[in-house]
Amino acid sequence: MLAESVTGLGVAEAGDLFEVADAIAGIIDAPVTIEDRTSRVLAYSTRQECGDEARVATIMGRHVPDEVNAHYRRHGVFHRIAQDKRPIYVPAVVEGTKPRLVVPVHAGGDVLGSIWAIVPGPVPAERAVAFATAADATALHLLRRRAEADRERLVLTDMVARVLHGKAGAADAARLLGLSAGPWRVIAVGVRCDDTDEAETQRLAVQERLSRFPGSRLRSPAAVIGSVVYGIVDAEPVAPASRRHSEWLYELGETAGRATQFVAVGGLAASVPELAASREQADDTLELLMSGLITDSQAVHDDVWAKVVLRRVALAASTALTADIGPLRHLVNHDRECRTSYVPTLEAWLEEMGDPKAAAARLHIHPNTLRHRMRRLRDVVELQLDSPDIRSALLLQLTALRYGAESGAPTKEDHQA
Repeated sequence: MLAESVTGLGVAEAGDLFEVADAIAGIIDAPVTIEDRTSRVLAYSTRQECGDEARVATIMGRHVPDEVNAHYRRHGVFHRIAQDKRPIYVPAVVEGTKPRLVVPVHAGGDVLGSIWAIVPGPVPAERAVAFATAADATALHLLRRRAEADRERLVLTDMVARVLHGKAGAADAARLLGLSAGPWRVIAVGVRCDDTDEAETQRLAVQERLSRFPGSRLRSPAAVIGSVVYGIVDAEPVAPASRRHSEWLYELGETAGRATQFVAVGGLAASVPELAASREQADDTLELLMSGLITDSQAVHDDVWAKVVLRRVALAASTALTADIGPLRHLVNHDRECRTSYVPTLEAWLEEMGDPKAAAARLHIHPNTLRHRMRRLRDVVELQLDSPDIRSALLLQLTALRYGAESGAPTKEDHQA
């Protein structure tokens, strides 16, 4: 009987996943959901009244609640889904939930999704085997569905890219995306993970979450372009002054499994043509986050624009090798060879406009110590610090050294190589 039920899954219509879910529910004798690799619900069976609060929230939102997913992630369920094809029993350890039996849906080495059954406890071996076999039959349906979704995703990605890069047809693409009235902001999310498959999974999950941004008038356009996830969202909820923006951005950029996510928000775009500038600002901000120049996981361009300017100056100055001009290089070499601290002393003195007390406070030393260092460093190199041009040039060089080193800007040795 169970074998016949499994065989019958293969003849279901390609798009009728709800019928497939009902058939699987009959096999395992429990209500089930069929979910993609981002925990989005693709179909669910009848008999959901036998479920629990988490299942109700999952079906109502068509996505597993984030707090429930976080629990499964902490207990390694998603890692096992990615690594194994056998059913996984998940005890009820979260208040308001019942045990689950999860079976991964694989095609070759690719994870297509999973099937989740709410069970009263461990199930007989025969039913567990039939449940696993049902996943093999379900894979064909998910492959067909994914092929169609991939085509739609390519179209969506092309339209979002046209708008964000100001390409030909941007106005028509914006209209098709539902961007009828601004203002908007562009969000860029970067994912850092050594596991390529895990990184791709997280990008798809971020895209899904961006597209259902709370407070949006419409589903927000979101797409993965290159290795970055971009979303176009209503400006007000993510404005720096908004009470909601910080909490939601941190939630979006939280560490997920083995991946770390960085969230950058571009400036205000009042019209479609201005979205390209907001995207560029989001990219600049994301580079600051991922390079470690901002010690956080999220940032808004409005708050970090000065660092963006300094980084651009540093990159340009490093490319032009300006740090190798004049006496500063000799001072850098002296610090390295003699273990002195003349370069940070000079930088603090310049940034505090010659105020010894403020510069000393920045370096956590006594003002007399700072004055002594300033006298000694002039014995090492000749500096006419009463010249505005020399002070400006030194600040530019020091900025290039600081930001260039932290962001991986090319050095003189790189150019020679």
